[in-house]
Amino acid sequence: MATKQSYLPSRDVLDRYQLTVPDQYLALYYDLETVAWLLAVQLWGVADYLTTWYSMESGAGYESTEIVSTIILNYGHMGHFGFKLGVFAAAGLLAYAIPRPYRIAVPIGFLVAGAILTINNALVIVSAL
Repeated sequence: MATKQSYLPSRDVLDRYQLTVPDQYLALYYDLETVAWLLAVQLWGVADYLTTWYSMESGAGYESTEIVSTIILNYGHMGHFGFKLGVFAAAGLLAYAIPRPYRIAVPIGFLVAGAILTINNALVIVSAL
């Protein structure tokens, strides 16, 4: 039977960053980081993509971000999808380079941006109905 690999940092790493965090809170933090990434993918990756696609295809709205609108005009919505995948890959590498306690800021940034963009797109769609 394989043992589960621990992703918790050792005490010497915590001491190096002068962090005094009990182990049970570290486990909760890593669970929150995972949840933040999942929500970021759902909101910025999926919900924003789908609401942008629907608003453009239905004529309710348009993409106002210049780089994304250029990608959509030249490569279609699959190009938009590929762009989002590339941005997530770059963000994952960036998050990997950031020390553990501060790493959660990357998915939270995507989560907040995704929520704002999705709500905006939904309002555009609803106002056009």
